[in-house]
Amino acid sequence: MKNLLYLLMALISLGFISCHKNGGKECPEVQITAPESEAGQVQQYLDSHNITAIKDKRGFFYTLDQKSSGKHPNACSNVSVGYIGKLTDGSIFDQTEKVSFDLGNLIDGWKEGIPLVGEGGIITLYLPPSLGYGARGSGPVPSNAITIFTITLHKVNN
Repeated sequence: MKNLLYLLMALISLGFISCHKNGGKECPEVQITAPESEAGQVQQYLDSHNITAIKDKRGFFYTLDQKSSGKHPNACSNVSVGYIGKLTDGSIFDQTEKVSFDLGNLIDGWKEGIPLVGEGGIITLYLPPSLGYGARGSGPVPSNAITIFTITLHKVNN
C-alpha cells in the first residue's frame, strides 16, 4: 500500500512539473490539415514564381532561408520574432522588426511552421487559407487568401 501511495505521489508530481514546464499553458496540437485543393493552389503559386519549397504534412509549404542550430520552440513557447506578411500579389499586410508572441495563440500555420527553425534562423511560410486566416480573413487579408510570411526567429523566450 505504501508503494502504491509513493507511485501515486510521483505521478502527481510529474503532472505538476510538466504543467509548470509549459507555464501552465494549454498547448493543443494543430489538428487541421489543409484540403488538397488549397495545397494545390499554393503549389501553383510556387511553381509560377519558380520557388522550390518543402511541403509539410499539414499542407503548407516552407523554405529555410537561414538555417540555425539555435534552440527550437514548441507549441507552448513564447518567441520573439520579426516578420513580413504578404499576399500573393506581393502587397505587404503586416510587418514588424521584433515582437513577442505565445505560439499557442497564433494561426495554425505559425504554430506548426515556426518550430521548424531555430533561434537566429529565417523561414518563409506559404500558408493555405485553412492554416492562415481562413474564410474570415483579417483586416487587410481577404477571406480565403494564401498568405506568405518571412519570419526571423530572434529568441525562444521559454
